[in-house]
Amino acid sequence: EVKPDEREKVSASLLSEFSCVPVFIPKQTLVEFYQGFCKGVLWPLFHMLTPLTDEHDHTVQFDRSLWHTYCLVNRKFSDVVVELYHEENLIWIHDYHLMVLPSQLRRRLSGAKIGFFLHIPWPSSE
Repeated sequence: EVKPDEREKVSASLLSEFSCVPVFIPKQTLVEFYQGFCKGVLWPLFHMLTPLTDEHDHTVQFDRSLWHTYCLVNRKFSDVVVELYHEENLIWIHDYHLMVLPSQLRRRLSGAKIGFFLHIPWPSSE
């Protein structure tokens, strides 16, 4: 996690060296987003490995708080893209980590050219 007092320096370095702009996400939010929703819900779903019960044979319940965190992180990306967007830009979004980002951007940038690529062959060929 990048400390708040280091963010400006890190941002400037990433912009000058790689033409990148970071999206700073608090560590706990990142854990809930990545491990909780992306890897715990979406990845198994896309690979047809979604368990119906846990290790104690209890029915698995959908965790709405993880969904809200997923949407929050996508919104943080949306805020940065909207801030930097110019009409001539093409916005290209990759993979299931940011699947709600295109719709968030469409609501805010109605005329934007937005592409999305899902790196998982889905549905499965089985």
